[in-house]
Amino acid sequence: MALHDLLFVIGINFGVHRFIIQNPTISHKKFTVLAIAFLYAAFLLGIYLSDKSPNAYQETGISRLMSTEEINKIYKYEVRQKHPDKNPSPYAQQEFIKMQKNFEIIKNSDSRYKYELYKTTDDKEIQHAVVQAIPFYLSNFLLANGITYSKQNGYAGRNALIMIAFIAIYEYFTKIKQKFLIFMPFLPLTICEQIEALQAIFPSLILGMMLANSVDFVAELEKTRAKFMALARDEKFKESVIKLVQDIQTGQISQEMKNFIKEAADMQSANENSQKNTGRSLAVRMLIFMVISGFIRSIFQETNV
Repeated sequence: MALHDLLFVIGINFGVHRFIIQNPTISHKKFTVLAIAFLYAAFLLGIYLSDKSPNAYQETGISRLMSTEEINKIYKYEVRQKHPDKNPSPYAQQEFIKMQKNFEIIKNSDSRYKYELYKTTDDKEIQHAVVQAIPFYLSNFLLANGITYSKQNGYAGRNALIMIAFIAIYEYFTKIKQKFLIFMPFLPLTICEQIEALQAIFPSLILGMMLANSVDFVAELEKTRAKFMALARDEKFKESVIKLVQDIQTGQISQEMKNFIKEAADMQSANENSQKNTGRSLAVRMLIFMVISGFIRSIFQETNV
């Protein structure tokens, strides 16, 4: 995640938490914050698509669903129709060369295979493109790992780590092991571009999980506060507290008080178990980190062969 994306996520998270989540007059808060995250995802996707150069399919108007044989038939037809000898346009030569270059990529099975996976057919550019994916995994792993220590964000950090691992595994099997090649063929984007688009909107996914967990966290606080306010207004509860204080002062602890102490001890034991679960959570984070690290090592091993 780039620095400006991180700052943007932090800014949106602070603003939404301050003006929406903590605002008691706003209803359907979870729907509202998820809508904000969705709009942010659409914004990021729009930026990616606008900055991305058209691929060979888009340049030639060819569908990714077409077979190599069908593309070759179209290529032969286009060559006859757009040959400079038949095209009076002053740019006919440049357009014809550009068309040939794009068709050369997708009319051959091997080059089309590479182009789908790496958005290029040059081996040196393939190595560079694969290495470029490393900063995404490292930066987002550190961010998600930091989120896991926030009680307010709940399981957002853990879920983000799982999503990072999923993307890493998918990219590994796609680009290194060359599996799952048929991925959303109805889209004009190559497999490589679809992965890039998913990585581009990843900040919005983290934002959505953080905001949704914040809504639940604040809702639980409000419920707890409401319970205490109700108890404070309950006359029987006040009398029970006064009687309990008197029993403690006189040394006459009732069975109810003993039960209360037992429940407190059970709660302490539960807290200790929670700390153990935190250790397990750390183990899960380390396991996910090992998966991502293994993916990165595989990239270097495969590209250096």
